[in-house]
Amino acid sequence: GGKMKIGAAVLAGGKSRRMGRNKAMLKIGEVTAVEKILEELKEFDEIIVSSDDYKTSDKKVGICRDIFKNCGPMGGIYTILKNCKSEAIFITACDMPMIKEDTVIKFCGFFDDRFDAMVLKHGQKTEPLFAVYKKSTVEYFEKAIIDKRYSLKEALSELNVKYVGTDMIKCDEIEFINMNTPEDYMKVAEIYNENRS
Repeated sequence: GGKMKIGAAVLAGGKSRRMGRNKAMLKIGEVTAVEKILEELKEFDEIIVSSDDYKTSDKKVGICRDIFKNCGPMGGIYTILKNCKSEAIFITACDMPMIKEDTVIKFCGFFDDRFDAMVLKHGQKTEPLFAVYKKSTVEYFEKAIIDKRYSLKEALSELNVKYVGTDMIKCDEIEFINMNTPEDYMKVAEIYNENRS
């Protein structure tokens, strides 16, 4: 398949049930999780944050508010696809704050436009929020949301998805630590501080 211009986006909305607060605003070192991720996405021509309350003075970053409320990550993905100018967009969330720029670039290099989406596979786990979605999937997501089918797993089973394993990207497994609970957050903060000293 051909190469497409790929943009980048971060889902930064929403309170996390298990974390008890918005993950996007958790501090990793001196910066918030969302800022740390944005720092790793600066090479992209188009950068979007999906959030109802994120503010930035960075002119390069576009902020989109959710069009459909309360339907989880699906709502954020839909909002990003609806608003983006790129033909395909890399989407990640604030619960993987350790990702590095070259890992994202390498991952995006595997994208093939014969597919609707490309999703990271980490062991047996798929990471629908470390993925590239084609803008044309916006219609699929809109219909799913209107039908109240908010499961991303279900969406991926219906789209034509290419899966890329972490082993193909040759990077540090630490990058894919998920921050879902306060314990996870402590672990991430600890690793971050160790790596700095």
